[in-house]
Amino acid sequence: MHLSVTSLGKRFGTQWILRGLSFELPYKRTLWVSGENGTGKSTLCHLLLGFEAPTEGRIQWNPSLPNAYGIAFAAPYVELPQYVSLRKLVKLQYAQKMHADQLLNNLALLGIAIESSKMIGEYSSGVKHSISACV
Repeated sequence: MHLSVTSLGKRFGTQWILRGLSFELPYKRTLWVSGENGTGKSTLCHLLLGFEAPTEGRIQWNPSLPNAYGIAFAAPYVELPQYVSLRKLVKLQYAQKMHADQLLNNLALLGIAIESSKMIGEYSSGVKHSISACV
């Protein structure tokens, strides 16, 4: 059981952020992503977690659910508005990218069981970090 990435690429407009990335990660192994600002670290994480669709290439999880791998994605510097519901934030952020209910389902697949009508300020800091990784 493993993660297989083949010829992965992501383009925003005419700018390629990632292109031709291929690797395999055996089950229960760790992938550490680091690098300079703007080199595609967050984009890669978003692609692997299904928050963004690749422009080219393929990502294959075996088993098919990424949360079987115990994925964590920390983005401590992302600011979240405190007095808006999660559902409203998701709809605002992903109106052009992804159906809000699908994103909430993705959060659930990652093991984040949360009430989407709560105000962001009511969540624990750990849940806020998980939400910030998705938006």
